[in-house]
Amino acid sequence: MIFAENAVMRFVILFVIAASCTHYSGGQKAFHFENKGITTDALRLSDQSLLICGESSTGASKEGVLLRLNAKGEADQVIGLGDGQNAFRLEKLGLAAGQIVSSGYGFEDKASMVAGFGNNLELKWLLRADSLMPFEEPALCADSKGNVVVLSKAPSAWSPYYGVFTLINQEGKVMWNRKVDMIDVMSDIVALRNGDFLTCFKQKGAYIDGGTHKKYYMISVMRFTVQGELAYQVKFLVDREQFLDVDFNKVLESSGGELYFCGRSRNLANRTDLLVVKTDKGGKIIWSKTYQTNQEQGIKAATFDSKGNIVLVADSYGHSGGMLRSAIDPSGNVLWANFNKSTPYEQMRAVFTLKDGFQYICDRTLNMGVYLSTGNGSVCFGGSGSANLTVGSAEFILSNNTNEFQEYNAGWKRVEPKISRPGAWNRVDDCK
Repeated sequence: MIFAENAVMRFVILFVIAASCTHYSGGQKAFHFENKGITTDALRLSDQSLLICGESSTGASKEGVLLRLNAKGEADQVIGLGDGQNAFRLEKLGLAAGQIVSSGYGFEDKASMVAGFGNNLELKWLLRADSLMPFEEPALCADSKGNVVVLSKAPSAWSPYYGVFTLINQEGKVMWNRKVDMIDVMSDIVALRNGDFLTCFKQKGAYIDGGTHKKYYMISVMRFTVQGELAYQVKFLVDREQFLDVDFNKVLESSGGELYFCGRSRNLANRTDLLVVKTDKGGKIIWSKTYQTNQEQGIKAATFDSKGNIVLVADSYGHSGGMLRSAIDPSGNVLWANFNKSTPYEQMRAVFTLKDGFQYICDRTLNMGVYLSTGNGSVCFGGSGSANLTVGSAEFILSNNTNEFQEYNAGWKRVEPKISRPGAWNRVDDCK
């Protein structure tokens, strides 16, 4: 049920004149905006404009922000969302039948929230949850028919591992809520070609084989319909004697329905490698491989190039290392890899395929970073060059899954915001 509520909020529209013209066709370019906050996600639109979301510090509080760059790379406008007192953040972006949607959190209780925006970034609607808290991992997905799925946490009095999936239509009406137990680390939510949604997460606890007494990590994969019915579910089991840890950050669906689960693994020598598992549309494992970089890197984003190869971007967040851009073919063979040094707390957020290269969005420690590469991942800033990846194997066992997709009573309130207009962000070019 949706309730109406009045709240004191600020919805900021800022028109920014870019310092120079940066065309996205060809060349290696790099720049960042000093947003003084975390960069969380990006979305590329059909008119070749780019949306980037995150947060920005404004004195004593933080606003959730949404930046638009036009097809030339110029910053058109920024939208900020806040109340001047509490921390707000926009965390994920999606496109629901042409309407921009974003999930995040805000208000005095750090409540989960979802918003819909028009073509000019005008706010159409905003919902905040009564008691649900944000899931600070990938937590929103939208499809071409206008359905929006957002994941929140149930109140901690129930369990810290209860996740609540909510389906909202493009007018901001809540259609249903479903609860899933034992979500430890969320991986992704994907809108599939057949109209269903798929979610993947590392499950809390361990599977123990009754005969061998071996312990396994559990990766749950669940597909559900827009009506809120569970279509199928499987579970990947990973031997704890093979890996100290394993998780995924991104799931891709190919034109043929195959799925690529992309993330990281940590082996018994405590080395972190890239990890990719390919399955058919029913979850049957086709291959699973690790890619050693010796830079403590995990995959954070992925996309397909124009030929159907998989482009992977990774970082060494929390460690000294850098950022990796690479591509593998559908059989998992490495096509190219390129690396650049970075500080320990810079993160890759998104990658998009362009006509003659790729566009990347990253969190550059309180700055929104944007850069372009050639078709083999070469970039214009210092400390970069080709990289060698050593391919290894990773054994994953397919198993039955018995998770429940239960109805859940969660209230969402419609909020009417107020509008204000602050000053501009500074843009800095990074090519060297």
